Amino acid sequence: MIKKMNRAQAYKFFSILFSYPEKGQFQEENILELQREYVRLFITAKNVPCPPYESAYRDEQRRLMVFTQEIIKKYRKAGLRISKKFKDLPDHIAAELEFMYYLCYMEEKFKEENKEKARKFQKMQKEFLEEHLAKWVPKFCDDVIRESKLEFYKEAARLLKDFI
Repeated sequence: MIKKMNRAQAYKFFSILFSYPEKGQFQEENILELQREYVRLFITAKNVPCPPYESAYRDEQRRLMVFTQEIIKKYRKAGLRISKKFKDLPDHIAAELEFMYYLCYMEEKFKEENKEKARKFQKMQKEFLEEHLAKWVPKFCDDVIRESKLEFYKEAARLLKDFI
């Protein structure tokens, strides 16, 4: 079984893998190739093969922002606000994975000094996983595995699907 801090680190790792690849995160010789594939898979305006948004998978018409308010409420309940630096929707895969990282981190932080608070963060993790990630991330991962031209994204999706 993965320990709590290891789970937190895994969520952080996955949030980076499914964010736009920035210089310094990956080997320089691969960055342009990763950026092109990221745009093709997740950003292209028309017929995005793998939209990285919960709304795209949970809303039958694939309308974006359907779950936005619900997600924002979850973030606020945990004491978070969307950063002005974050230029995407709150239900983006990277944002939701980063949120799980935060919840795991906070559970571990309060484990010794405030067990009630630790249980609160543990409960939020369980709810968010069951009510959100588990309902759409496996399908998203299947799409990435099927559509990606790079083994990097295929393997990242396989690992994430197994983890969730």
